[in-house]
Amino acid sequence: MYRGPVLKKCETSRRQTQVLLWQRSRPCSAFLLVGLLTRSFDSMATRQRAIAEALERWAWSKWIDEGFSLNEQKNVQFSSIPVTDFIVRKFDEVLCFSKNLSIYVSHAEKYPVSLPITLGKSGDGVFAGSRVAPLGQDLWTHALVESWRHMEYFIKSPSDARFSGVASRIHHFCRHGNEALALVNREPTKTNWPEPQMALLDGIPVANGKAHIWRALLKNFRAWHEGGAERFVY
Repeated sequence: MYRGPVLKKCETSRRQTQVLLWQRSRPCSAFLLVGLLTRSFDSMATRQRAIAEALERWAWSKWIDEGFSLNEQKNVQFSSIPVTDFIVRKFDEVLCFSKNLSIYVSHAEKYPVSLPITLGKSGDGVFAGSRVAPLGQDLWTHALVESWRHMEYFIKSPSDARFSGVASRIHHFCRHGNEALALVNREPTKTNWPEPQMALLDGIPVANGKAHIWRALLKNFRAWHEGGAERFVY
């Protein structure tokens, strides 16, 4: 699954331009390309992941920027597989938060999901991971792996390099984890979450139908890429 800009040139129509370049004030953008070489994915699976990615970015902003509450989960039982056992031992402690969300994609289609977030504590640092997935799936493994991946990125990255975007946040909160913990442990000011609203959901086939691009945009929040290194949003 590919997440990010499409680098190959493709013939553009008005609809393709909307999917690829559509912008709106404060959007939540999820942009996914899936090729048929991965046979377990198809256009509808790509569509669902685009929606999930958009919800994930929207929820992070609601939690950190606006103070909506997430439920801390105590004594989470991670999947008993070697990778999770290995990762848990890498951290001093793993904090877990979650929120069930749903969005009406259309009047007849409701998409319920769960958002798990893991915060791996190591030394002075806090390393975040998250995933939005349909209810009933393994929710915690992906988030935990993402926390570990962020820690590994920090360990293996040159300390004197210049970073931007998410990389700058990883490097900031690896040294200032207390700032992240102050945010997540503050008294929540809002408990009744608003219903997420779709601004755009559209997809196009590319490469003669051998791959699919879907883009999902949500309304009414601070966009994921805004802000500097001190913004604890991933």
